[in-house]
Amino acid sequence: MAQNSIAWDRVEEATQRLITLFESGGLPKALQLDFIRVAQGARPSDAWSLGNRLLMLLAGTDDARGYRQWEAVGRHVKKGAKAFYILAPLTRTVEETDPETGEKRERVIVRGFKTVPVFRLEDTEGARVTYPDLAPPTLPPLAEIAQAWGYRITYGPGDGRCYGWTSAGAREIHLMTTDRVVYWHELGHAADARTPTYKAGSIRIRKS
Repeated sequence: MAQNSIAWDRVEEATQRLITLFESGGLPKALQLDFIRVAQGARPSDAWSLGNRLLMLLAGTDDARGYRQWEAVGRHVKKGAKAFYILAPLTRTVEETDPETGEKRERVIVRGFKTVPVFRLEDTEGARVTYPDLAPPTLPPLAEIAQAWGYRITYGPGDGRCYGWTSAGAREIHLMTTDRVVYWHELGHAADARTPTYKAGSIRIRKS
């Protein structure tokens, strides 16, 4: 009985977080990072529902998997790391009779939800996780400026805490969204890096 109560509390908590996100108007910002799902199955979360992907973004990561799923790619959950929970439907197949034809047919119904523990990429260690090149077909306007300065423009998942970063040392502008404004902001940091007083490092656009 106690286990059922804990499971229900987790379902209720996850549901409430999604409701709060919709009510607060934060959904568009969260979806700016969700463009990465066009990766066609680069991660298990690519097949998740929109609600579960939003729970992942709220947890501060762009990649979350179950314990065994991380082991399958050569990574292990760090000692003491805490899982967050996504929702998985509980389904059942029922047989129905078509009232017009009298034919019997099967239909899958959802009778509830259960919580599934998953861990953030940042809470694991081990082999490097590789992702496909997710650059859009056309680079943003003024991309030629960064390239002329010797910077690579790359696209892919991040750490869930920012929309993009600029590394003067690695000569790279990395973007987690196709929003051109984010690129222009990062291009500004690349321009700053060309001044004599600039100290090489990484600069990030933080989530607001």
